[in-house]
This record gives sequence, C-alpha cells and structure tokens, in this order.
Amino acid sequence: MDTSETTTTIKKSSQTVSETSKAKTTKKSTVSSKDVSLRPPQEQTKQQSYSQTAKPQENTEVDTTQIPAVTTTQQKQTATAPPKPSTATQKPQTTTAKQSTTEPQNTMQWSEPMKAWRKLCEGKSLSDDEQNLIRSEILEYAKSFNGKRDIHVSFGIDEYDIFYEKPLDLTVRNDMTDLSYAHMDAYADADSRWLIDHAGNEGEIYSIVSETREKCLHVIDYGLFNRWEIYSGNNVLKYASDIEFNVGFDGTAIWFLTED
Repeated sequence: MDTSETTTTIKKSSQTVSETSKAKTTKKSTVSSKDVSLRPPQEQTKQQSYSQTAKPQENTEVDTTQIPAVTTTQQKQTATAPPKPSTATQKPQTTTAKQSTTEPQNTMQWSEPMKAWRKLCEGKSLSDDEQNLIRSEILEYAKSFNGKRDIHVSFGIDEYDIFYEKPLDLTVRNDMTDLSYAHMDAYADADSRWLIDHAGNEGEIYSIVSETREKCLHVIDYGLFNRWEIYSGNNVLKYASDIEFNVGFDGTAIWFLTED
C-alpha cells in the first residue's frame, strides 16, 4: 500500500471515530435530558420538596389555629382564681391601737367607796349609804391628828405649821349633819365633772377621782387651821383643842362641822 493512501485512510478513520464519539456524546446528553423530563410527577414533586426543606424557612408567622387552646386554659385559670381584696375594704391598723387603749377599761376595778367618790365628782346626788362611805374615809383620816399639838396642815396650794396649846382631842358627833354647824370656809369642792367628761378612758377617770378624793380628805386640815386662826385671834386658844365634829355634804361640797 502506498504511504499516502495509508495516511489518508488513518485520517478518515480518525475522523470517523471522532464523529462517532461526538454522536455518542450527543445521544447521551439527549438521553439525560429526556430522563429528567420523562420522570414521573411524584418524583419531581419529591425533589422539589427536598429542595424546599433544605432552605431555611423565611416565613415566621405563627399558626393561629393552635392559639385558642392556650387561650382557653388561661381564661379558665383566670376565672377560677380568687379575686384580690379591694384596698378600700381593708381596715387600717389604727383599729388595733384603739383596742389597746380600751383594754384597761375591762381590767379597772372600782371599790364601793371609789364608786361613791366618782358619783360625787360627776355632780350626782348621793344616797345616805354613799355619803357614809365617803364620810367614814374622811373621819379615819382625821384620826391622824388626834393627840397632837404641833401639826402641819395643807389644803389646796396652802401649807402651814400650827400649834395648839393642848393636844387635840377629836370626837365624832354622828348626830351633827346639819350645815348650820358648818365651819366658816372649811370645805372642799369635789366637782370634777368637766375633767371626767373630757377623759380619754377609764384609767384617766380613776386618776381624776383619786386626786379629788385626796383633796377632799384635807377638809380636816382646813377646818383645824380655821379653828386655830379664830381662837388665836380671840386669845382663847386654850379652849380650841377639844373638838366635837363631823362631816356634812352640800351638793358636791364637803364641810367641816363643829359645835361652835
């Protein structure tokens, strides 16, 4: 075979192989394209679904179909919860302070003589028994001067040291109750009604009555001072030591009663 013919044959063979290879490639590409287009719709949908799930969800809107169940539970809890008490119905703590101030009223004990003194301080009329309760306390106090010659007397804001020429001999005259025996200016007023009306509690009233009682006991001091003053002025003090006396009542005033 001639060399030129051989070369030509080789070129033709190479061209044929190239065209054959090119044809196969074209056919393969065609088939691949056909395979995609000829896939069933289900597989295409599945592939699209996989593609969508692979991407992050951009729509963050909440599914409102599940909200009613949660809202219903919250409403149920709210309906069953007990209502909070209104601040307008709450009582202030100052009520306990009032109760603490009234507790002494329940424990305050009034003796029968103190009840009579209180009635006198309130300006009320006293029965004979109530007068005797008060009178007996004043007469008991008068015994503290019996047998003394030099005595210290106090009444109101006044205080004096006086002396009798003989020791005092005090004798009670129970029949002497008429105010015609009243010693001049020798009385004590037990009217504390205004103070009692403005007292805050029972304890304050008890203190007022006790102070008034103490003041009224000193009607004896006042009577002995006035007697000493009168007899001294008349230079007959030696007759002043023997005293028959009693206690009389005139409303809220308590008088020192003597024979002369």
